[in-house]
Amino acid sequence: MHYMVDCFREIAKMYIHTYMHIYTYMQYMRIKACCH
Repeated sequence: MHYMVDCFREIAKMYIHTYMHIYTYMQYMRIKACCH
């Protein structure tokens, strides 16, 4: 049971990390489009 929680935490961490990257990229593209 403890292993499952650990595994879930790792997946959640990865998911949040990926989401942050995508969000930052989207913001960057929006600013770039605005400036041009």
